[in-house]
Amino acid sequence: MDSPDYDGGDWLVSVRAIVGEDHFLSYRMPELICPFPRQASVETTAVGTDQAIAFIRIAMTASAGWTDSSELHP
Repeated sequence: MDSPDYDGGDWLVSVRAIVGEDHFLSYRMPELICPFPRQASVETTAVGTDQAIAFIRIAMTASAGWTDSSELHP
């Protein structure tokens, strides 16, 4: 979510499931770049924890929900 409080904002990045080493992830496309008239999301699968963390960071950046994050944008 784009808020530190539970249920305090829109979902932007989601870990949908973890099955073995596979992590199923998705993120919401920002309205400014979404080519569709309705909300759309991007889905992918990461293999292993390290790749999942890397992909989550990419999704957080691509979703444009954490533009002021010093951890994502040092």
